[in-house]
Amino acid sequence: MVGEPVDRALLEQLDEALAAVTAAVPWAERSGNRVVWSTRHGSPEPADPGGAGLAELGRFCHEISAADVGNGWFVHPVDRRRAGPDVPTEVIGFGRCTPFGSSGGGDWFVLADDGAVWMLPPSPIHDGRYEPGPVPISRVAGSVREFVEIVLATARDV
Repeated sequence: MVGEPVDRALLEQLDEALAAVTAAVPWAERSGNRVVWSTRHGSPEPADPGGAGLAELGRFCHEISAADVGNGWFVHPVDRRRAGPDVPTEVIGFGRCTPFGSSGGGDWFVLADDGAVWMLPPSPIHDGRYEPGPVPISRVAGSVREFVEIVLATARDV
C-alpha cells in the first residue's frame, strides 16, 4: 500500500468543499461540482498498481467532478477508464500507467506503477501508447489520497 488510503471522511470533506464552490461561483452547477457516491460497496477496481488507492477510492466514490476548481479536476467513472486506442495505458520511455481522470484542459491523470499520480499534457496517443511531447509530464501527487487532498485544498481556495 502506498501511503494512507482514500476514506469516506476525506471524500465527504471534498463534497462539502465542492458544494461551497457551487455556492460561491455564480455560473457553477452542483452536478458539475460533486462527489458521485459509489453503489458498488467494495467491488475491486480493475487495475490498481501496487495497491495505490484506486480500489479504496472506488469503494466509496464512482466519480469526482470539480468542473469549477482551477481548470477542472475529474476522476472518471470506471467505465470511462477502460483501455482504448485513445486512452493512455503506457507512456513511451516511462512504462505502463493506469488512467483514472482528466483536467478541463485535456490533460490525463494517470497512476504509475509506483503509486504516484502523473499529469500527461495533451499529446498523441496511438493504441494506448502516449507519446511525450514538448510540454513536460508532471508528477501531481505521491498517491491517490494525496491527489484527492490536493483537489480538496484547491476547492477550498476557490
